[in-house]
Amino acid sequence: MQKVLQLTISDFRNYTSLKWASSEHIIILTGANGSGKTNFLEAISLLAPGKGLRQAAPEMLLRKGASRWGVYAKIQVDSDSFTVSTGNHIANLGRGRLFQLNGEPVKNRQLLAQHVTAVWITPKMDQLFSEGASGRRQFFDRLILSYNPFHGQEIIAHNHSVKQRNTFFLQNRKDEDWLTALEYSIARHAVAIAASRRQFCHMLNRSQFSTESGFPEIHLDLLCPIAEKLDYFPAVEVENWLKEALKNKRGEDLQMGSTSYGAHKADFSLSDRITGRLASISSTGQQKTLLLGLVMLHAQLIHKIEGKAPILLLDEPLVHLDSQFREKILSVIGSYPSSVFLTGNDKEPFFPLKGHASFFNIEDGFLRESERKLTNG
Repeated sequence: MQKVLQLTISDFRNYTSLKWASSEHIIILTGANGSGKTNFLEAISLLAPGKGLRQAAPEMLLRKGASRWGVYAKIQVDSDSFTVSTGNHIANLGRGRLFQLNGEPVKNRQLLAQHVTAVWITPKMDQLFSEGASGRRQFFDRLILSYNPFHGQEIIAHNHSVKQRNTFFLQNRKDEDWLTALEYSIARHAVAIAASRRQFCHMLNRSQFSTESGFPEIHLDLLCPIAEKLDYFPAVEVENWLKEALKNKRGEDLQMGSTSYGAHKADFSLSDRITGRLASISSTGQQKTLLLGLVMLHAQLIHKIEGKAPILLLDEPLVHLDSQFREKILSVIGSYPSSVFLTGNDKEPFFPLKGHASFFNIEDGFLRESERKLTNG
């Protein structure tokens, strides 16, 4: 169980100074568009490693006219609790934000990942399976990161080597030893990334909800020639194959200024296991149903692996859903063991959670429970 007990937000987005606390683990945030609901969720998402649910540039997080921003939380895990905070100063925006755990600076992001895990969906993800592959890779890599923090290091190293190889071609350099070293790095990291993605798909496909839950049975495919090779050959042989493939593509990649092979070329495909219908050709409502089912199934999987379910940040989760599935998703959320934060314009659709949740209204960065303003200086 991960339960957010307290949250303090300072000079972040449209929040000047907010102090929030609740004894409930299910929190409903309602209010008009632009009131600050998503900003509240984003603040929580930034307590975990990564760029948060908006993937925003550092300068976008700072409230206009302020010099520093910060987010502080007290989180309970089973019978223990800890504090975690993050933030940055205007003079340090280009160097990455700072973290503290129980008041002490955190330099190892893997340590932070062991304490705080969060998964989210946003309205932008409603079209995740009908748009470009980049968004899908980013989404699924974030799910993998929630239990495998080393995955992020592999992606950073891989993408850095790909960028250097592309620059090598654009500058028309002639250092073959350096190019070979870059291709070795790409191959090594790409195989590690593909292996993690492949393992995740296998684990998710073996973990399904019960028929009584009402969730669709889903199937996730990784579309990646590197992962396909791993089905038949040891990792070291796949690395050698990839190094040779990159070498053979040098002429073509030089002309294009790009890298033809690597983890950055992979894609994911989600489908309904029973009907075989792909999410990419499904209606908006069907896509949202599959996405929510995927996120909840992933949370169940992480609970099994890590012994604690991740914090869920669900921005506008009921939009596009029919009434029948709304009831099913709210029923599952009602028994979820960790903190869940849900947003919507109106509170009525969330009334099935009455007795399990606290309801808050947000207006221009101010938070009120019922009619009582909590605090916002």
